[in-house]
Parts: sequence; C-alpha cells; structure tokens
Amino acid sequence: MRTDHRFDDSLAATLLICIVYPVGPAATILMPMIVGGLIDGYGYSEQQAANIAALEGLGLVAASIAAAFWIRRVSWVRAVLAGILAYAMLNVASAQTAAYGPLLALRFLTGVAGGNLFAVTVAALGDNRAPDRAFGLAQAVQGVMMLAAFLAAPALIGRSGVAGLYYLL
Repeated sequence: MRTDHRFDDSLAATLLICIVYPVGPAATILMPMIVGGLIDGYGYSEQQAANIAALEGLGLVAASIAAAFWIRRVSWVRAVLAGILAYAMLNVASAQTAAYGPLLALRFLTGVAGGNLFAVTVAALGDNRAPDRAFGLAQAVQGVMMLAAFLAAPALIGRSGVAGLYYLL
C-alpha cells in the first residue's frame, strides 16, 4: 500500500472530489443540447455551432495534456478553487454573449478551465488509497448529476435558451 499520498483520501475529501469530477466535462456531455440551442436560439449555422463545440473540446483536451507538466507542482486545492472560479465566470460570461467570435473564445477558455478541473480530479481519484472505489463513486455522482442536467435542460432551453444551460454549468 502506498503511503506517499498527495491527496487527503478521507471519505469527505473523496466525496468532494467526486462532486467536482463531472464539472470539467459537463459541457461536453451536454454539447448536443448546447449545439441545438446555439442553432435555434442564436441563429448560428451548423458549422458555427460545431466550431464552438470543437473549440471547447480542444480547450479541455489541451488543458488535460498540459496538466501532466504541472499537476504535481501546484496545490490541488488552489487548482480546484481557481478552476471552479474560472469555469463559473466563463459560463456566466458565455450566457451573456451571443456574438459568434467572443463566444467562440469564451467557450475555448471554458474548455481549458474544465480540462484543468478534470485533470486535478482524475489525479486525486487516482491517488486515493482505494482508487477503484473512488472512481466508482465519481462515476456514480457524474451519472446522477448528468441525469439531472439532462432532465432540466429542455425546460432551461425553453425558458432561457442556451444561456440557461451556461448558467446551469
């Protein structure tokens, strides 16, 4: 058994990480509804909506890869806090932006923030004393949270358009 954990793997800390775990890729999981909202609500072409989705995914992947170079050098608590704050601010800004160019840039940056969050949570779950249990809990939490988001999404889009989904995120 390893004793050099960099993560407090108490049940409370594990549950907290499990709650943050689905935040990073949440927009990617909800992307079919977001793309539909961009086309129907903002009048974007299918190509423009796809570009926004692709750049957000690119930001998530790029940040996840880049995390390999910093993940063991920074405080994970600070990284999660900074990631959550950036993710929240970028989603609020996205909800208030309908112009294509600015929204494209905002969603790329949101992907970067989400990728950083995802990288830290995956590393923390992997460093857990019982990583199989930790990942299982994280997957269960992600399933419940995404089910709730999918159930809420049609009403949010109907009432607030795609901005409602960005506020949800």
